[in-house]
Amino acid sequence: MTAKLVKYYDDELFHGSFEHNEIPFRKQKRFAYQREFRICIDTGSGGTTPLHLNIGKIEASMKVKSRELNNMFRLTTNSIAA
Repeated sequence: MTAKLVKYYDDELFHGSFEHNEIPFRKQKRFAYQREFRICIDTGSGGTTPLHLNIGKIEASMKVKSRELNNMFRLTTNSIAA
């Protein structure tokens, strides 16, 4: 799992590539107003089977510093019977 802020680049000036693991965290500067924070999970599985995430109850929100977010998440996995 990787979780961090999206970085925005100037697509009129940038003519290159990004590291494979950085692609989900890069967007053109025209989307900078979105100020996204993304969580990407590599399940290591292939195919088209959906990944179901139980994120629990979403009852409240709070304002936190982005550098503190990684310490606020816990990822656990459970097998699901077919």
